[in-house]
Amino acid sequence: MTGNHQRQSVTFRIIIVSIILSVGVITAIYLYYNKEVKELKSNRADTLSAIASLKVDQTYIWKGECLVRNPVSVSYETMP
Repeated sequence: MTGNHQRQSVTFRIIIVSIILSVGVITAIYLYYNKEVKELKSNRADTLSAIASLKVDQTYIWKGECLVRNPVSVSYETMP
């Protein structure tokens, strides 16, 4: 009876250790995934902000070039 009880005890310990390790690995994967998602969103927001800023600058330059080529009396209040 003692041998059977020891085998069950060892089996039970192996199962508990396996469950604890599995939960640890799953938690680590979940935390890593969340960190990567936040980083990607931040990078995407920074990229879109830079693109928008460049487009605004290009629009101002283009508008200035148009006014230099076409020096027509233009009121800035009427421009959209």
